[in-house]
Amino acid sequence: MINWTERAPSWPATDRLRLAAVVGGLLAAAAFGLPVPAIAQDGGSPPFSLMVDTNLPAEGFITRDTAIEIRFGRALDGSERVAVFLGTIDVTDLFRGNSNGVHYDPSLMPLPSGETEIVAYLVRGDLWAEVLRRPVKVRTPRGFETARIDPGFDLSIEGQLEEGHEPAGNAPQRDTYQDFTGKLQIDSEHLRNGARFSSQSTAIAVSHRPQALRYGELGSDAPKVDLSNYVMRYERGGLALAAGHVGFGRQRHLIRDFGSRGTLLEFRRGERLDFSLAALNGTSIVGWKNIIGLNEPDHRVVGGTLGVELLPGKGALRLELTGLGASVLPLSDFNEGSVTDAEESEGFAARLEAATPGRRLRFETGLSRSAYRNPNDPTLAQEDELVPVREETRSARYLEVGLDLLRGRRLGAARTADVALVYRHERVDPLYRSIGAYIRPDILENAAELRVAVTGVQLQGSHVRSEDNLDDIESILKTRTRRSSGTIAFAVADLFGVAGPGSPWLPWLQYSLNRTHQFGIGVPVNSGFSESHVPDQVSRSQNAGASWGWGRVSFDYGFDRSDQDNRQAGRENADFSNGVHSLALGLAPHERVTLDFQLDFERAESEERDEEDRTRRYGMRTHWNVFDRTTLSVTWALTRGEDEAKTRESEGTTLDAQWSSFVPWLGAIGGQYFLRFSSAREESLDRTFGLDDERENWTVNSGLNFTFF
Repeated sequence: MINWTERAPSWPATDRLRLAAVVGGLLAAAAFGLPVPAIAQDGGSPPFSLMVDTNLPAEGFITRDTAIEIRFGRALDGSERVAVFLGTIDVTDLFRGNSNGVHYDPSLMPLPSGETEIVAYLVRGDLWAEVLRRPVKVRTPRGFETARIDPGFDLSIEGQLEEGHEPAGNAPQRDTYQDFTGKLQIDSEHLRNGARFSSQSTAIAVSHRPQALRYGELGSDAPKVDLSNYVMRYERGGLALAAGHVGFGRQRHLIRDFGSRGTLLEFRRGERLDFSLAALNGTSIVGWKNIIGLNEPDHRVVGGTLGVELLPGKGALRLELTGLGASVLPLSDFNEGSVTDAEESEGFAARLEAATPGRRLRFETGLSRSAYRNPNDPTLAQEDELVPVREETRSARYLEVGLDLLRGRRLGAARTADVALVYRHERVDPLYRSIGAYIRPDILENAAELRVAVTGVQLQGSHVRSEDNLDDIESILKTRTRRSSGTIAFAVADLFGVAGPGSPWLPWLQYSLNRTHQFGIGVPVNSGFSESHVPDQVSRSQNAGASWGWGRVSFDYGFDRSDQDNRQAGRENADFSNGVHSLALGLAPHERVTLDFQLDFERAESEERDEEDRTRRYGMRTHWNVFDRTTLSVTWALTRGEDEAKTRESEGTTLDAQWSSFVPWLGAIGGQYFLRFSSAREESLDRTFGLDDERENWTVNSGLNFTFF
């Protein structure tokens, strides 16, 4: 019940303010087409009200043919009436009155689908009082609470209008062309009684067959219109079923993020138990054929995972158990060309993760056991007698521990500190193989990492130790790797707490150092190796940089140096070093214009050949927003190289200029186009061998894209 009373305006200041507020509210309501209460003209009106009731549910959905009833607590007198709105639409004329109230007859017009609000007003003359406001949720004609289908279609036209080249042997495969590409995507979602069905699908059409999705697989037989991907998903409560392009697996060494066409079943019971089961094609596929992906039993990956939260709280202590059975035929992915072999594997894995409240301490470990078989493949055997591959059952394990020693620890009034430690361990047995995960076998690795962040400074350091030939087979070379790295980055102004006019002159600085030592252990017996064949090499790389910013101007300096120290017996002088100085200047003379200039100096030295090569690179790039949705960009680069003895010289120039803009006057259809000119020129001279080569080519390309819906 709502009471609404009007009073006649008077002229004191407080009443004038009240009158102004009322008038403002009337204007706002009129602008949005809402019903408004009128101001009484007779100097006032006694309060009036009406108790109402309705048959609409407080929650949930109703059908389009539901008869809405609004029941009155008393009879209306001759000066009163009830106005009813559905959203912002006046539906008063669709309600029929009786002695107890009014009711909506859906036979005159079914209720509109979707979520809206019904509002009823008691009207007396020019005065309105709201007596009912209730949300209304109406199902679609087919009974869905939500029914959404969103199609989208893009059409792209890309072509080469003209081209030129020198010499004749530098001609491209296609001189001029216009290629069409269409992309149709349909997304849908339907919800009914707690059940949700969603889908997504994409089809690609091309005019130039080599651009077809399955051209690498079928060649000239590849269809120009093909299904790129699709997925359909049904969910109800804790149950979910998906078909199409799905992914499965969280076990690092058994099956991890394996994606292909197939089916996926997921079930969750409360917050403590979940289960998933997947059956997928052995390789990634596209196209209309084998729509479910399970046509070939010998080319299939099947797995299941049971997850249990052993302690309350997500991630406090979780155990996952996974089983896998897989076999693949000698078939490549649709977009790959490779020599393949028939393979089979089956195994199981366990994964345990835990974390303290707030995740200050994190722990994850996993163990996998896999049996691998390589059955005879007549295609590869070519009718020859091959030695059968013995089945191998091997293991893999890993461990990761993370600890936040400090988290947001205050250092004084304005600084905080974060310190974190991470330890990683991994061992993969020799000959370990699982079809569901592509990993390197025969490796043992341990790593430690330290991360420190203090306001203004970031530090990171790590050390990794690894080795192979874990079975210590005497006839196989055993190698070890030691890798260390460190990085520091900070803003000088933040580090010293400097602010004010001088702070822009203080740069952002960063420095990183990496060192890798890889070496062999001993000389394998019966291998034909000598000490000179055993690797022993140290590689170092350093990177330093500084950045300044002054409003519309920025400047960056970078230095990179890398060197290789070869300690292998007999090759101690086979050392290399490389250094690069980089300068970059950025200007923004106008909010619509940016200019970038780049200058690099590089020097490469070879101690063994007693050679030194120098390279200089000059670059410029400009970007101009001519109009709100129209841009012009130009990029130019020049590279010159020579050796210290002046026996070799080279020079290369590239230019790329592009105009891109939207297409006007298309209304709801979105359109963009571009026009691009590109040129490249290369010249090289080798006085030692008497070689002089010069190549040049240029192209004019265009593109047009429409988004119809």
